[in-house]
Amino acid sequence: MTEIHLTQSPYWQFLPNPITDPLVENWETIRDQFFHHCVTLGERDDLGWVDKNSNQKPNGTTWASDHSVLYTGEIRTHSLMIRSEQLSDYEKTAIGWQPTETIRWSWSNQYTQPWLWNWTVKHQNSIGAVTFITSFPGAKLTHHWGCDQVDYTRIHVCLDEAENCVFNIEGWEYTWRNGECFGFDDGSVLHGTRHSGTKPRTILSVDILTSVIQPWIKNWSCRRPRPAQEFWTVLHEDCKKIRSGM
Repeated sequence: MTEIHLTQSPYWQFLPNPITDPLVENWETIRDQFFHHCVTLGERDDLGWVDKNSNQKPNGTTWASDHSVLYTGEIRTHSLMIRSEQLSDYEKTAIGWQPTETIRWSWSNQYTQPWLWNWTVKHQNSIGAVTFITSFPGAKLTHHWGCDQVDYTRIHVCLDEAENCVFNIEGWEYTWRNGECFGFDDGSVLHGTRHSGTKPRTILSVDILTSVIQPWIKNWSCRRPRPAQEFWTVLHEDCKKIRSGM
């Protein structure tokens, strides 16, 4: 029977491995190339994020496909590559996804972000998405389940930390720190973010097949499948019982 409540930290650490080690060792290069990419697009200057009216940066209240509020405030996402199974019908409509598309690459990144582009190409058969996520002060991502159509594990690498920008997985909280990397079971745990700080926070998010990365997870613990819907209200209450994540 699937356990209802998480009994240990859901944040996974990694043993030395050829997948996440290069991301950690080169996180500053990834950050600098991404920020330069954004400067080129006019979405950022050398001191910080400046274009508060960009259509690529959602603002206000955004609704999920089930008509619940998914997030409020400003959260900017930029995908280097993403597969169709990682998107809801709502998201596909929002970004003009074509019925025949199975994968989308942001080809301009090939020239502005060569390091991450080459890493992604090398591991592309195992990857569902490579996405940069910037959360602005005041933003809130409500607790939600990730995609579980394909068995992916989500990896976060912090590129630009911000005090008081907090990740919460069913009550287990963590504040991102520059260069740190962790994984979690995106499709089987409720997770959300709140940002009460004063500067933007940027992370690199990678979805990779669990079968590929699991041998390198040091503290593997998993609650699968996700609990039945009748327990979701109880789990949302768990999100309010704050515990240290790492």
